[in-house]
Amino acid sequence: MTTRLLGAAFAAALFIAASAPAHADIIVLRDGRVLPKKIKDLKPGEYPSFQQLRDSGKGNATLTLNRVRLGSTEVSAGLVLDVFTTNAASNSDYNDALTLGASGDYEAAAHKFNLAAQDLEGADRQVALFKRMQAVRALGKPAAILKAADELIAADPQGYYVPEAHMLRARVHIARGKASDALGALNAITSTTGMNARDYFAAELAKLDWFELKKAGADADKLGKLEKRYRDLARQASGKGKEAEIQNLRGLVGAGKCLVRMQQYAEARKTFERITSDSSVEDKTLLGAAYHGLGDSVYGQAKVDLQQSGGDQGKIDAAKGLLTVAALHYLRVTEFYGTDWAPDNVLDCTTNLARVFANQWTLDGQKDCALGGRAYSYYVKAARAMPRGETRTQLVREALAFKKELDVACPPPK
Repeated sequence: MTTRLLGAAFAAALFIAASAPAHADIIVLRDGRVLPKKIKDLKPGEYPSFQQLRDSGKGNATLTLNRVRLGSTEVSAGLVLDVFTTNAASNSDYNDALTLGASGDYEAAAHKFNLAAQDLEGADRQVALFKRMQAVRALGKPAAILKAADELIAADPQGYYVPEAHMLRARVHIARGKASDALGALNAITSTTGMNARDYFAAELAKLDWFELKKAGADADKLGKLEKRYRDLARQASGKGKEAEIQNLRGLVGAGKCLVRMQQYAEARKTFERITSDSSVEDKTLLGAAYHGLGDSVYGQAKVDLQQSGGDQGKIDAAKGLLTVAALHYLRVTEFYGTDWAPDNVLDCTTNLARVFANQWTLDGQKDCALGGRAYSYYVKAARAMPRGETRTQLVREALAFKKELDVACPPPK
């Protein structure tokens, strides 16, 4: 299911809705297929043209968290990428909401989507409530997000977007430090009879990411057992084919994280490169997490090599090369994927970029003032993005100590 928020996606949807009334529903699948089959030229990530909507026929979709049906064709909900529905696209309040969302007025958009939902039913109502939840999410108000998610779930507890609503609830709760509520939201997904494999494994992996990995800390025994659990989930997801292929790879990312913490950097690097070197992988959130892990693997190895160099210049130069590679991986996350696609990874990558650049500056004899300034700028970015607490306090101390050295080697202009 699509998890994009508003903005460009809204603008594209507005163009379609405003062009002409739609004639039927269109379902886009993750493997590139489109329902109904007569629509030949629509690709994943694209919105239907006026002609494609005209050509789609008269079939309306039935959307559940288990199966999606259009006409005589039925598929697992886990195979669906995008849903475009007739009556929603023809509803004036819905179109007004698209316009408001495209302009950034998410509060008004949410109100209009809610009005549209009151006039719609079935799949069309589900789509309107889902977009309303997205608009509320864009406002960033936790209580309102939870309310919108709860109302979507209550409207149709077996609806297609229900797992995503529970996942959003879990994210809000974990961000607010309410671990038991977050776990309850994830359990609501995994305990539902008939849950599709994509959403089931996404929730199971979230449990490991948010709870078990945190508990494991740096304990090698716990991390070794957790790595196995990640790989077991990855294998189970792999058995579901296209439906859970992203979750299969997410399981490998989790296993790689465990290897990094165990300082098994070479093995971790191989694990992450299985994803980053596969040109068929297009999921940007997955790739953002994989490149984060790859950066950690290379950076970790560079630090070990520097500690063991014994002053050997050849070994030091090799480690400097690894630092450059690590920086490139981190920059890919911060500058290319960013908070749109890798919100859970950007802060750590920003922090490690500061440290990588600081190490490079020191190893180069503190002569490259531009590099030193770049390191400090990333310290500042990371500190500003980090919530108050001991971790932020420690990072600020680290940054100030670096700035003191930088000002001596590269005095600021008077």
